[in-house]
Amino acid sequence: MPRAMLAGLMTLGIACSTDETEPEDLPTAPLRMEGISGDHQVGVPLQLLGEPLLIRVLRDTKPLAGVQVSWAVIGGGGSVSEDLILTDAQGRAQIHWTLGASPGENRVRASIAPETEVLFRAAVQPACAEACGQWIEGAPLTSKREGLAAAVIGDLIYLVGGDHGFDWCEPGTPILDVYDPSTNSWTGRAPMPTPRNGLMAAQVHGQLFALGGCGAGTISANSVPGLSITERYDPETGQWADAAPLPYGVAGGSAVVLDGKILVVGGGPFWPNSPSSAVSVYDPVVNSWAQGDPMPEPRIQHAAVVVGGQLYVLGGQPDRRDLIRFDPATREWTELASMARLNGPVSAVELNGQIFATASYGNTGVVEVYDPATNVWSRRADLPGGRIDAAIVTWKGRVYIFGGNDDTKHWQPQSATSIFVP
Repeated sequence: MPRAMLAGLMTLGIACSTDETEPEDLPTAPLRMEGISGDHQVGVPLQLLGEPLLIRVLRDTKPLAGVQVSWAVIGGGGSVSEDLILTDAQGRAQIHWTLGASPGENRVRASIAPETEVLFRAAVQPACAEACGQWIEGAPLTSKREGLAAAVIGDLIYLVGGDHGFDWCEPGTPILDVYDPSTNSWTGRAPMPTPRNGLMAAQVHGQLFALGGCGAGTISANSVPGLSITERYDPETGQWADAAPLPYGVAGGSAVVLDGKILVVGGGPFWPNSPSSAVSVYDPVVNSWAQGDPMPEPRIQHAAVVVGGQLYVLGGQPDRRDLIRFDPATREWTELASMARLNGPVSAVELNGQIFATASYGNTGVVEVYDPATNVWSRRADLPGGRIDAAIVTWKGRVYIFGGNDDTKHWQPQSATSIFVP
């Protein structure tokens, strides 16, 4: 080969070896999925469970929208509302679960790949007979309180506010206590910045929101107004922070969570009694309030409960027995069967796809349960002694009632923790 050609090839080879190559693609973090709510529920055969099954899909710590999630019943029978669903802007997807026909364990699997899945379990118990269930006592509160509020975060129950005596909201307390049902024990946390009574509490995205109420410094001989204050507690940091205030002052209202947003229903000033029919909707993502569809009539000291993605409102002053339901799909309110014995101020919560209600003047120990499938109320075991203005939540198929006052004992605040076992 001529030397000139060989030199040229060598030169070309050297040039090629010094060219910059395209960088290799960095490895992409795998998708992961986490369960948020809906596991370990308890119900009866063929029941639509009250808490939806909710998951979130992430890459590293970033939520991913538009990921297809597959849902399937893998044990015990029953059905799910959707087989396939895409995650939303927060990386979340949820469906509703109807249990199988026989007692035992039911299981549902959510998956985005064979190796990426979340399992949900539910216990199916025999249907409850009239006046069934029993009450047991848990560890008492750290102090006697009424007008307090509660919310469940993970496996703990957070109790906030209230007061130590029946005195038109004064003096409110800033106490924040945490109850662990698994150990039946209490621990204290950082107190709420604004002492309040008659407030509401809700949990969204693992944060505790304390809303409205009434308290010292706002009360006069002729006025007990509601507060518009909203404060948020982060259990991970142990810190409180201000959130957007309510559009109007609310005491004696009711707060629920629906589709990741807080709904504050009714309420108003305690005195003069001027209830509202408003439904205010708080979006924690943008920290702002919007106006929802109002109730047909104003209510105060009532209860609101979400079952199967629909909003139920019951009772309230003066002496109301009625129950109404709001369907977010049609944006319509419907009147349903009224309570048989309870009336006026009530406490209520979702329990295994039904509405568990108790506490009203003169009937403080009565417990009634509403079945949305049949539009029928039935009795359960009475709450011993009964209490008004107590905090009420459900945790793993049981109802927990904290504090309150007993109208048969001259309105004395109570420290009792009462647990209903179906």
